[in-house]
Amino acid sequence: MKHFDIILAKMCSWIGVDSSQASNEIPDWFTRHSWTPAQELRFRKWLSTYLYNDTDARNEIMRFPRRRMKETDEAANQFVWKYGWRYEDGREKSL
Repeated sequence: MKHFDIILAKMCSWIGVDSSQASNEIPDWFTRHSWTPAQELRFRKWLSTYLYNDTDARNEIMRFPRRRMKETDEAANQFVWKYGWRYEDGREKSL
């Protein structure tokens, strides 16, 4: 999944984590990292734009890959909800 890997690498770089260290073989590696709500918002905006501008990325990531900003925004929100980091202050994520 080419674009998933690109997006995950970008998400890691957003918080200063080397994406090559991302591994399911390391216990709880994902829960060791966090970001601020502001970082999450900037990442969601980046992801929405990325999906809007890249047909292949839309086809890989989105269930219904329409080139409409409303749909790419929603796809970015869903991606962050499912794969995003926890908040630094421990608050729960919200859509």
